[in-house]
Order: sequence, then structure tokens, then C-alpha cells
Amino acid sequence: QLAEKSYLLSDYVKTEWRQTAIDGAEQSGNTSLLEFEVIRDLTSAIQKAEADILDKYHAAPSKFILDNKTEFYKKDVSFLQNESIKMPSVVAIGSERGWIDEERDVFTKRGFVPKKISSRILRTETAFITSLFPFLN
Repeated sequence: QLAEKSYLLSDYVKTEWRQTAIDGAEQSGNTSLLEFEVIRDLTSAIQKAEADILDKYHAAPSKFILDNKTEFYKKDVSFLQNESIKMPSVVAIGSERGWIDEERDVFTKRGFVPKKISSRILRTETAFITSLFPFLN
């Protein structure tokens, strides 16, 4: 709800994300690329991600929502980097403005665990790249 609507129309989302992913893969010596798809409805996006992973891996994914708002969860939100990552995984990354409480509620009801990757607010594309670090080992 809080994401800038024009962001989905940006050149970065349309085409540039792929080159960023390729550059990162080349630099890391890894040949695998991520899949990227824009789905405008939150519940549909979650359902599609879960279904795609079940179809491809025949396993339920680990699920994380990146969020710094500890008061919603009534506990501190720990760092994703400290998590023991089980593959496959789904990581929900919001806009710089964050999530609204109704979105947080949807995620927690679907089994997403809140995590943070920084104490600072990051640009969405920076959060995306940074959120990959725990999966690189």
C-alpha cells in the first residue's frame, strides 16, 4: 500500500534489475539467477510464491518478511543475517516506506517470520541485494 506506484513502471523494474542480478552473479562466481515477477496483489503474490516453490522443490519454503517495526510484533525483530537459512525460501521486501499493519498481519498469518537486514531504512533495490547475502553460503 505504501509503495510508490510509479516504481513498478520504472526502467529498473522493467529491465535493469536483470543486469544487476547478472553483475552480482558474475562477481560472486555463481551462475544461477533469481526469478523476478511483479504481482500487484499481496495475497496472490504470496500464494503464487508458495505454489511455485512447492511445484519446483516439493517442499514448503522458509518465509521471511523484512521489517523493522518491532512494536507490531511485540518483540525485537532479529537480523536475517543471523538466521540459519533453509532452502527454498521466500523473502518479502517492502518499499522504503515499509508495510502497513494489515500487510504485516497477512504475512504473519501465512507463517512469515519478521526479520531485518539493517537498523536503517534502505532503498528497495539495496534491500533486495542485501537480503541475498545469507543465501550465498
